[in-house]
Amino acid sequence: MKAEAIVSAVLSVMGNVSGQHMKRIQAREQWLRWRVLKKRGASPTLIYCGYRQDGWPCQASSQNGVVFRVANRLYSARQYPVREDYATLLEELYRASIESVDITRNPDTIRKEVNKWVSEKTNSKIQKLLGPGSVDEKTKLFLVNAIYFKANWDTSFKPEYTRSADFYLDSENTLKVQMMSSEEEYKVSDSEESNCRALEMPYKGDEYSMVIVLPNEVDGLTSLEERLTEYDLRSLLDGLKTQKVQLYLPKFKVRSNKGMIDVLRALGVNALFDTDSVDLSGIFPEDSLPVTKIIHEAVVEVDENGTVAAAATAAEGGSSSGIMPVEFAINHPFLFIIKRNQDNLILFMGSVRNPNA
Repeated sequence: MKAEAIVSAVLSVMGNVSGQHMKRIQAREQWLRWRVLKKRGASPTLIYCGYRQDGWPCQASSQNGVVFRVANRLYSARQYPVREDYATLLEELYRASIESVDITRNPDTIRKEVNKWVSEKTNSKIQKLLGPGSVDEKTKLFLVNAIYFKANWDTSFKPEYTRSADFYLDSENTLKVQMMSSEEEYKVSDSEESNCRALEMPYKGDEYSMVIVLPNEVDGLTSLEERLTEYDLRSLLDGLKTQKVQLYLPKFKVRSNKGMIDVLRALGVNALFDTDSVDLSGIFPEDSLPVTKIIHEAVVEVDENGTVAAAATAAEGGSSSGIMPVEFAINHPFLFIIKRNQDNLILFMGSVRNPNA
């Protein structure tokens, strides 16, 4: 899987940023990025990963009840005009528009405009990407990327089967959650090496699916995140086989809002943020402005009908009938992935430690 994580999504939309910066990022796999975030204490509850290594974003679609939209926009201060060839590149490759705005005089007005645009593109799932004070007179540019994904399960969970049940936060603590249940055929796999199991739930049309990666141990999520490699993940996905399953899945909602500059620095991308070494000459004809802020927010909601997911980034500056079902109870912390099936392109990946949080 060569999908790029959100750090690449930010820079790829910037198109003509120095090739050296892009190579630094594209040399690393998306799962490595997840692990770097964990090791640096960034606690990546959720990240959007929907960019391929060649820099092209996933194309918007709305088939079989699946809605998937990607929108990009660059806000630039009027005193720093963007090169015409770069503007053309953004439009042709990324369908991105450029807004020249008077940030110096009306920084908070611009902030509200950005939030309004993101809210519209994410069906109001993300309404306040930029908080008060995040835009000031020193701000020169905003790179904004908004994603909205909504899909219904191929086989919906019946609401009348949803019950209050225990979810183990760890080996000692539990909480009550709304636990959905279904007895259907699902694809499952297991890994002795990674001490976990996986289950795939398709959305209508079978173009996209969600994969749950469940540690075998109640307290196993942190350890799984630290040791699971992309090869392990690929093996889990390749090993998925259809079985009759009694599935128990909690309703959950995950929201994450992270500053990403420390993450990019951890991946070796430093020059982009340093005044003395930054090279954004492909964007601005004269000045090279360091990027001062990158904010990524994402939200995923799962219920009986399906999934709603949204993300936004702002960069400143066989049959088994008659066989007893296998039980797959997702009753302790787990990982989840939303992917496109034709190429296993990962759109979102996240962790759930408390479904009610």
